Amino acid sequence: MQECSATHSPIPGLIGVSTGAAFGAVLAIVLDVSLFGIWTLPIFAFTSGLIGTVIVYLIARHDGRTKAITLLLAVIALNAIAGAAVGLK
Repeated sequence: MQECSATHSPIPGLIGVSTGAAFGAVLAIVLDVSLFGIWTLPIFAFTSGLIGTVIVYLIARHDGRTKAITLLLAVIALNAIAGAAVGLK
């Protein structure tokens, strides 16, 4: 991933964590979930960020390998879909 971004530091937006977490937070707010009390929003954000990352890697994986360009395109697709869902709120 660093070869695509030309940086040596990991950026959460490059693997779908940020958009997935934002989607989970918005989902918790819109559905008015209070299952875990004050921890509901962080738990939803963390879980959906993790799910977003897994989805990106599953989309980008082909023949047991993950190419950087395919990963980048998968992130762009996830960011578009989740960003649109966040914008609907």
